[in-house]
Amino acid sequence: MLETWRIGCIGTAAIVLIGCDTDPGSAALLERDAIHDLARSSVSIGAVRTSLTQRGYSCRDAAGSFATEAGTVAFAPRFVACDKVLSRSFFCNYHIHAIAVPRAAGLASEVHVRGEDQCL
Repeated sequence: MLETWRIGCIGTAAIVLIGCDTDPGSAALLERDAIHDLARSSVSIGAVRTSLTQRGYSCRDAAGSFATEAGTVAFAPRFVACDKVLSRSFFCNYHIHAIAVPRAAGLASEVHVRGEDQCL
């Protein structure tokens, strides 16, 4: 009886661990590079927002503090924050967060792209 219980616990733990592997690997790197290339092309902040929305991101205007790509906290009086679920698994989702900060004349001056697992 105890041995059956142990096998059941090990099996459940294995399913949970497999179900939480959502890191999309190269897909996340390609996504990050595509967003950085977009901002490098000196387009307007509105064009960055439109392009990200067309790529499946949900975007909103924001102001205040945000997390940079390096994980530090930064502040901007205005920026566009966009989010997208890049991959899903049984227990976890891998989210991409993109922040586009405008400079004078409304052009995108810096973009911060971060990815993270969000699990149950």
